[in-house]
Amino acid sequence: MVTPVGGRKPQKVDVRVIAASHVDLAAAARDGRFRPDLLARIREWPLFIPR
Repeated sequence: MVTPVGGRKPQKVDVRVIAASHVDLAAAARDGRFRPDLLARIREWPLFIPR
């Protein structure tokens, strides 16, 4: 739930995020170049597409 700017009541939201990268994010998180907590959130259902 979010409260819009200037609003008084929280509203339910339904959000889906699709993220893509050519970088190995797991390695970047180990090296300290990517936030591990964010990686955990976006790794819910990884899709690996062959090149």
